[in-house]
Amino acid sequence: MTDYLPFIDIHTHRTTDQSQSVSIKSVFLHNHHEIDILNYYSIGLHPWHIEYAPKIPEVEETLNILLEKNKNIIAIGEIGLDRLKSIDFETQCQYFKAQLLFAKKSGKPVIIHCVRAYDELIGLKKKLNLNVPLIIHGYWSNIHTTEQLLKHGFYMSLGEKSLEKFSKSDMQMIPLNKLFLETDESQTDISAIYEKASNIFNIPICELQDKIYRNFTDVFKIIPAVKKQLIIN
Repeated sequence: MTDYLPFIDIHTHRTTDQSQSVSIKSVFLHNHHEIDILNYYSIGLHPWHIEYAPKIPEVEETLNILLEKNKNIIAIGEIGLDRLKSIDFETQCQYFKAQLLFAKKSGKPVIIHCVRAYDELIGLKKKLNLNVPLIIHGYWSNIHTTEQLLKHGFYMSLGEKSLEKFSKSDMQMIPLNKLFLETDESQTDISAIYEKASNIFNIPICELQDKIYRNFTDVFKIIPAVKKQLIIN
């Protein structure tokens, strides 16, 4: 028998096999009844749903109740900004700001959906003096944006679409201590995402597992169980 580290799936919308991986299942605020005791979760009001959302104080109250009741909610998200949606951008900013402040108060890391609004995102981080980890999920952008986000301490989570869109050289700009991997809505297993990423970053899968495992423990202050694997000679 030998020890090996689990695959970390930082952001998924499906229930996964917890025997081989550690995942954070993203639940939209209006679907909070889906939360059980078997998984880690993130919870938040997605910018796509703001049009039908309750007022901000009610959102904050709901989040507070859910975090008190469910200790396995370990992140706020996905929340964020999306310029491709017709929902009023200023309203998006108001709800996003409120949830960022809630995360700051609760000490929870944030998983962020951001589309064509990186300048506003960086501006909010500075304005609100946020000291909680901020993770951009499904990240893909240009070199300049990547440099700016790294300068301001953001983490980046890459999924199947990210690995397809990013050029290899651009992706390699992301230091491993700022990297996470995810399945998001894909049916692809997280192990296959790791395999693709290991080829891009030119490191063995086991080393990539170690780096992302360390990132997970640093960001979430949780130490997942190390698995046991039977080696047959």
